[in-house]
Amino acid sequence: MKTILLIIIKEFKQVFRNKILVALIFMIPIVQLLILTNAATFEIKNIKLCIIDEDHSQTSFQLANKIKSANYFIIKSYANTTKEAEKLLEENKIDLYLHIPNNFERDLVKISSSKLGITVNAIDGSKAGISSNYIMNIINNFQADLMNSLGKKISLNITGIPSIIKQDYTLWYNIKQDYKI
Repeated sequence: MKTILLIIIKEFKQVFRNKILVALIFMIPIVQLLILTNAATFEIKNIKLCIIDEDHSQTSFQLANKIKSANYFIIKSYANTTKEAEKLLEENKIDLYLHIPNNFERDLVKISSSKLGITVNAIDGSKAGISSNYIMNIINNFQADLMNSLGKKISLNITGIPSIIKQDYTLWYNIKQDYKI
């Protein structure tokens, strides 16, 4: 035990003898702490989005505008079919697409329920998770605003999220396993 104590004392003397080494030991972690904390963020912007609007109603237009105004998404394309959107997804031109089905607004007004399809490119798992959470939060806020404007009482599901717009969520993986993207 005495030998280990002598070695530790010798090493401390060696380190403190060199003033530049002492400065490096203390300054580099402080600089990293100050600089890298601002760089390490999970906020993702400029997510490339495609919208398939089969309804072409005022409500679907309002939803698209709400998504566009969130400043997280860039609407790269408005596709007519899911095949067009899937092709854009395969070519890595978009990160996700939103499918607004036909009769979306009519179903919301008449039966107080409708579905949306969300397909996310999940090759980059963290980006897929964050971008899907962004769009789901926007949709949840949109449906709460919609229910307030229609004057209907908001029914919440178990998680406390309004439940008139159901989200069909799909992750799109790299089927060909091409990792050179």
